[in-house]
Amino acid sequence: MGLLDYNSYIINRKLSLITDSFSIMNDLNEEIGEIQGKLISLKGEFNFRDTTGKVVGKIKGKLSLRPAFNIYNDKNSLIATAKRKMIDTAGSEYWVEDREGKKILEATGDFSGQEYQIKNQEGKLIAEISEKISNLKDTYAIKIHDKIDPLIILALTISIDYYENKKNQLELIPGFDD
Repeated sequence: MGLLDYNSYIINRKLSLITDSFSIMNDLNEEIGEIQGKLISLKGEFNFRDTTGKVVGKIKGKLSLRPAFNIYNDKNSLIATAKRKMIDTAGSEYWVEDREGKKILEATGDFSGQEYQIKNQEGKLIAEISEKISNLKDTYAIKIHDKIDPLIILALTISIDYYENKKNQLELIPGFDD
């Protein structure tokens, strides 16, 4: 099976001082791929690779007032964009737009920002993301319940991780206000 042929994933952050990188595991805890961040990137750029090293997708963040992450397939074609709501009311909220800008998914996080439900425009649960923090590293369990390109859900997970971690780092700077 290829990296994008599963309905359940576990993403583990690899410890690195230089760049953000993650391993992608299946339900049997077998490594099926990796996500490698660019060495120097203020916007958030990541490549998704299978176990052979082939790039199966990528994320490129856009610098703007509203965090946005373009999601590209293995042919470098834009397939979706993940965005974050500017002001949170109760928990974090993100959404995904197709390449034409039409909203196709909404991701709502709980108050702690560790549990997300992803629903389609009809309100049907499509996927869930659950963050576990253990041994000083982040682990995400992803369950896909309905037909959707797994790359979109994997990329949404990394987009959320990137934004929430960068936001927490910036909040340590006196005077920073989201």
